[in-house]
Amino acid sequence: MGVEREAKMEATSQTEVTGSRVLDETVEIPAPSHKPRQTSKKMPRAIRGVLIECDPSIKSIIVNIDSDNHDFIIEDLDEERVVVKENMVPLLKQKLEDRLKENLPPVDESGSDA
Repeated sequence: MGVEREAKMEATSQTEVTGSRVLDETVEIPAPSHKPRQTSKKMPRAIRGVLIECDPSIKSIIVNIDSDNHDFIIEDLDEERVVVKENMVPLLKQKLEDRLKENLPPVDESGSDA
């Protein structure tokens, strides 16, 4: 038994590679590939969104603004809720304000009814 142990220890000490012991010299390890793995399935992409709750009339204007290029709306949820792209909120606000100025009569800020 002592002779067998010495033979095994001698064999493993001769096949040490970069601090690791290789127990079987016939095992071949393929060179690492530097190419990323290609899979047939694509990972889902996440888009940051903002939930906007508003009156149905305002939502219809938002949908109308989005209908040109579909740049704003991620998901149309119901009559009063829509999810829009987070980075597009300032531009959407500006376009919505412009539309409201076009469609609404000017407000008298003097405070008188006459």
